[in-house]
Amino acid sequence: MQYGDKSLSEWNLGRGPKGQIIPNHSINLGYFITKEQFRDLFYARKMKYGEIIAEIGFPYDSSTFSRLVRRLGWKREVGRVDTYKSNGAVFDKWSRPSAWMYGWIITDGHVCDKYVGIRLQTADIDVVRKIKQHFEFDGPLYEYPGKCEVRTCNREMVASLRRIGIPERNKTFDAKFPELPKEFLWDFIRGAFEGDGCVSISTRSQTVRASFCGAAESFMLQMRDTLLSEGIRVRADLRGDNFISLHAVSQSDALRWLFLMYRNTDASIRMDRKFNKFVEFVRTYYDRPRKSAEAAELIERIRREIPECAQVSPELFAA
Repeated sequence: MQYGDKSLSEWNLGRGPKGQIIPNHSINLGYFITKEQFRDLFYARKMKYGEIIAEIGFPYDSSTFSRLVRRLGWKREVGRVDTYKSNGAVFDKWSRPSAWMYGWIITDGHVCDKYVGIRLQTADIDVVRKIKQHFEFDGPLYEYPGKCEVRTCNREMVASLRRIGIPERNKTFDAKFPELPKEFLWDFIRGAFEGDGCVSISTRSQTVRASFCGAAESFMLQMRDTLLSEGIRVRADLRGDNFISLHAVSQSDALRWLFLMYRNTDASIRMDRKFNKFVEFVRTYYDRPRKSAEAAELIERIRREIPECAQVSPELFAA
């Protein structure tokens, strides 16, 4: 008997933070065994994972197989029960933390039948820890070489995320901009930007830049329109890989974008790395060669309204 769908690739392609294609990003379990075949072997024939692996010729270990099955949601309600607890109602009502986390989930999260999780590079473990705390999750973080993850088995949370807009199938291409109260809009935008956006300093001009990319057209167009309505001029570029990139037109537009995302925030609902890069630029703005009256006016407002931008904090840059 042939197992799996051999018309598929053995490895899935991935997408980097700027939308770039990453080859051999993750194992495609469907190449080795279909969902129906797995359920037949596991439930009908009552085979253990080790026996299934030997039967189908899966070339990796049982922990990898188990993780892939769990991520795809192939196991039914019977079987392993997650003994860890989390707050399934955290997305039932919009709040600043839930809007921020929703931005992260819609860009970098994974949601299946039972599980909600976020996996990031180890350098950004602060985000994973903060989301774990907001989930009220009492289980451990999962750490892999160069990666860290929070993952909770909570059908109530999954159902809540589906209700407010997380697609059941292809989140990358089918995501919609959520309907949420205006008071939480910038918390959501900040989470999404921290997931799939970029803040950088030009080595040539020493100016700050901000951009955001995604493949869901309606989501990206509404993001563009939202930024424009807030006085942030952005240029939309359609790339050859069907990704759309939004770029702040000028340094002043980038500064306003970053300012609106990070004002009135505390460390529990923002990413350390991108926030610190923004703060460092603001603090060293007058040491840089290119200045404009409009940008300088924004810099002064940012320094007045975001305390971290107005004072030296060694702990800030050590993060």
